[in-house]
Amino acid sequence: MRSLNRKYGILFVSFLFVVLTCLTATAHESHSDAPHALAEIEEHAGELVELSDTLHVDSAQIADDESLDEDLRATAESVHLSTHDMKHIGEHILSHVETLEGLYSDSENNADEINSEIAAIESEIDELKEIVNSNADAVHTVESNTPASHQEYAESLHENFHEVGHIGTHLVKYTDELGGEDSHVSDHDSSNALMEIEEHAGELVELSDTLHVDSAQIADDESLDEDLRATAESVHLSTHDMKHIGEHILSHVETLEGLYSDSENNADEINSEIAAIESEIDELKEIVNSNADAVHTVESNTPASHQEYAESLHENFHEVGHIGTHLVKYTDELGASMTTEDSTTSVDAANEEQREQEPSATSNQAPGFGILMAVCGLLAVGYLKRQ
Repeated sequence: MRSLNRKYGILFVSFLFVVLTCLTATAHESHSDAPHALAEIEEHAGELVELSDTLHVDSAQIADDESLDEDLRATAESVHLSTHDMKHIGEHILSHVETLEGLYSDSENNADEINSEIAAIESEIDELKEIVNSNADAVHTVESNTPASHQEYAESLHENFHEVGHIGTHLVKYTDELGGEDSHVSDHDSSNALMEIEEHAGELVELSDTLHVDSAQIADDESLDEDLRATAESVHLSTHDMKHIGEHILSHVETLEGLYSDSENNADEINSEIAAIESEIDELKEIVNSNADAVHTVESNTPASHQEYAESLHENFHEVGHIGTHLVKYTDELGASMTTEDSTTSVDAANEEQREQEPSATSNQAPGFGILMAVCGLLAVGYLKRQ
């Protein structure tokens, strides 16, 4: 009886050892938590919900005051109504994020559902873009025409409305990253991204010329206030740099068009050109940020005789900001296409190396689970025979 117990004991210990080894290996293969991009999307969607509430209140302060001009109130009301849609978009994105957090626990089996949720978020972002673009003129009209008694609300409305645009940019960026986390997401089309970059860089060159002329109409007129002219002159000078950035990006695009004819062998040069475009975009961001206050100052202080130029300057300056957003998006896509290609090449190389090593794998590699079970079995049988 004692001998039989020892036999079963050996078999049990061998089996337990194999099971524990398998469980340890499985633990190392488990997926991590939802990607960092998901957390960023959640954060920015939450900010969108909060900002929508602020915009809702500020626009109501103007739209609901019967002492103000009727047309001004109607314009503020149109912005006011749009804040409901903004908030709903933020809430919908948060709901999709919550769903994705569950799906990412088994991203391989849930690939189709993950892609569907990401597509839904992208649809919400497109709707947000449309709301922002369709209400931009109304927000600027409210800020320009609101009297001093309500200027506090108008300025807050304007500032926070543009912040919504920035949130949209971040949502685009991290949703693109989220798509890139999963191999099942559709491949980036480098040729399409390159074409978009070229188009927006061309628009930047044209807008820079328009801004150059409008700012000069104010900066060069000696009948205007000296400080106003100096502020307009600072914006005027920045338009040269904007134009050069657009031209430099177009030059990089032309180079990339040639390099992409053999993207595998030209990978290093392609990545270098993409990095150069990113550097140009960073410079454009700096120019836009450093001149934003000056543009608003010019618009606010320019007399009626030159208001046409001031308003055009303001509108087109913000359009440069939108162009920057598009350039960021499509340059990220361009970079992602190279990352995907590099990953595919690495995987193919690894698979080829593995196939070459397969004939000698048994002698060179550490024992696998099959060998481990065989060894344990042999030990148990050997022990039984000895008994």
